[in-house]
Amino acid sequence: MDPNYPSSPVVSDGGFTQPPAKKPFPKKLVFIGVGVLILIIVVIALMLSGGNKKKPGDTAKNGKDSSTYIAREGYEDENDAIGDAAAIFVRPTDRVINFAGQRVIQACSLLTLDDLKANGILLNANSLTGPVTRKVYDGRGSQQTGDISKYVTRSSDEINNCSYYLKGNKVAEVSVYQPFNASEASLKSDIERTYTAIPDVGGVKALKNNRENSFNKSESKWMLRSGSASAVLRTDVDEAKKEKLLVLVADRLKKAESTPTAYTNFEIKSPVMKGAVFTSCDLLSDTAFKQVLGVDAGALTEEKFASSIGVIEDPDTKKLYNYSSYDCVRSDVGDDAKLTMYTTTYETVEAAKSMFAFDKSPGAMAQNVQAVTPAIGDESFYGDTAALSSSITIRKGRLIIRVSYQNAAGSKIDAATRINTLRPILEAGVKNLAGF
Repeated sequence: MDPNYPSSPVVSDGGFTQPPAKKPFPKKLVFIGVGVLILIIVVIALMLSGGNKKKPGDTAKNGKDSSTYIAREGYEDENDAIGDAAAIFVRPTDRVINFAGQRVIQACSLLTLDDLKANGILLNANSLTGPVTRKVYDGRGSQQTGDISKYVTRSSDEINNCSYYLKGNKVAEVSVYQPFNASEASLKSDIERTYTAIPDVGGVKALKNNRENSFNKSESKWMLRSGSASAVLRTDVDEAKKEKLLVLVADRLKKAESTPTAYTNFEIKSPVMKGAVFTSCDLLSDTAFKQVLGVDAGALTEEKFASSIGVIEDPDTKKLYNYSSYDCVRSDVGDDAKLTMYTTTYETVEAAKSMFAFDKSPGAMAQNVQAVTPAIGDESFYGDTAALSSSITIRKGRLIIRVSYQNAAGSKIDAATRINTLRPILEAGVKNLAGF
């Protein structure tokens, strides 16, 4: 049985008063940076694995270190870059989030990690973020939603959404539509154009999307309608499991009419990771967002979680380190202003020190690096890193945090302005971190 490790720390709001900055860099730079980071880690991981595959029981055989590796059923084919393939868990809360006078139906509560496990469905093993991704109403941000179209519903990446990326390059995704984020007229328009009614599922009206995904012919999509809420399930698991997931989502949606769905936290815990993994977006508070960007944050927060504990090799010492990742992005209502945080938690301070030094080196494709003086946290620098362009990178104990912002001014914002704008929120946030 896995030990129970402490949950991620909470960062206080801070009550900052720094005047707002002008505005940041193009979105595509963020995506390019993330892609380069993934490439670097994949290369290191491949060097580490040497193409070898672990077999069941490797933690006790073949010289594997049980403090670094643990075998998990169903993940016997993972290479040596994965230390613990199944390290993500749900930590329920009793918090019910209200938005615009209504109780929010949480997408990740309609289809849970436990549901997937109970049906023999495995997440993709990845120590980088992505296996679990959500756009979530978490009680932060503005009560505004932006314009709600009478004709078109918002896409899944703009809505209350929970996505699980599964082993075998498959997906299970739930999106939730309520009156505050979708008009009845737009839903009816969607139904008329793309859905066909099927027999009710668990007392809930059900429709199946009649448009085939030409890129993934095994994908199915349903809309379930109950009360004033609708949920869309999209998945490409095998047919028998599709039906089971559909029944589960319908049952939960029906229950949500009378019993609120509570907000859930995700956490990473593993016998090979002695200590908490950072999975908290509290550093990007409403106050911090307004201070940096000069506008209110929207109500939806985007979070991306790893599913695994990774193993990475120090380029110089060849030591092996365990780590895991977490991302958080908050935006304004119009999605024009963004405050972005990428984090990596290492098992030891030694590991974080080593990888922090590597992050700012030419070998990690870092450019325009300059010192942040005085330092934020234990050490920090500014520059264009493989993870995130125009960002401040901070090491606090065994945690590395990268933060940047984006607005209409794009790349015109100079380094000094960015550092001065971000410094107050980062100093206050890092000061209140504990457990790292």
